[in-house]
Amino acid sequence: RLSGDWRFYETARTSILTFWHKRSARDMVGTTIDVDNGAFQDMQSTTGPGQDSFFEYLLKGYILFDDLEMLDVFWSAYSAVEVHQTFEGFTYNVDMFKGLMSNAHLSPLSCVWASVQILAGDVAGALRSVLYWYTLWA
Repeated sequence: RLSGDWRFYETARTSILTFWHKRSARDMVGTTIDVDNGAFQDMQSTTGPGQDSFFEYLLKGYILFDDLEMLDVFWSAYSAVEVHQTFEGFTYNVDMFKGLMSNAHLSPLSCVWASVQILAGDVAGALRSVLYWYTLWA
């Protein structure tokens, strides 16, 4: 829509939906996928590096193009983060299949999750995320 050539959007949309169809039964995706065979090479699910843009693309795909399927995928992925990855305002890396924390590393890029929460209308969740990150940096 932005360029007037829908091929760009359809190609990006196909890519993101193909990626999503490889998700676990817990509605989580890994960080790295093998482009030759489609298998996940890194099974960590995160809101930080490697996946932060995934959530943004889904939500912005809905906002910009009124794509309800992108919104449905976003809410499924968002709910999985809230159920399996969020603890006291932070989102942790978890195994996409087991739903268990894979490490206690907090990437500073994960603080961007609050902006996704705001864009999704989860003001309370975003405030909680910002305040927890603020306590680390203050």
